[in-house]
Amino acid sequence: MVGGDLDMSRTRIKKLPENLKVEGKLNFSSTKLEKLPDNLHISSDLDLYNSKVRKIPDNLKVNGTLDLYNTKIKKLPKNLFVKNTLYLSNTSIKTLPSDLKVESDLWLSYSNIKKLPDNLKLNGDLILNNTKIKRLPKNLSVKNTLDIRHTKITILPEDKYTHYEHLS
Repeated sequence: MVGGDLDMSRTRIKKLPENLKVEGKLNFSSTKLEKLPDNLHISSDLDLYNSKVRKIPDNLKVNGTLDLYNTKIKKLPKNLFVKNTLYLSNTSIKTLPSDLKVESDLWLSYSNIKKLPDNLKLNGDLILNNTKIKRLPKNLSVKNTLDIRHTKITILPEDKYTHYEHLS
């Protein structure tokens, strides 16, 4: 257990112990680490920016921001929970799981995401600029900014459950 932050960015560490618990931020940016351990517990942010990580364990709960920018991850795990922002920009991920829970912002710019799950609810921003998304899902709720610049989206859904605060 680490009682505060654990910064392992730009190290050569390739493996972590099972059941790792970090009470603060966990930073693996620009590392050679390819796999996160099962039963990983993070009390704050998890930064995997520009790392070699290919898989995230199921049921991961991040009580801060999860940054997957420019990673090799192709699929998000089951039951992923992110308290703050989820950054998926510049990833190979093509779909989001229907059980994904993000309480704040979702950044997908320059990603390969093609479709958003129905009933997506965000208390922050949804950034979709320069994605392959062609339509917005049913029952979408975005509390702050919805950025659809440079997308192929041509229609905003008008169902009674869809809610937008700010459009960009």
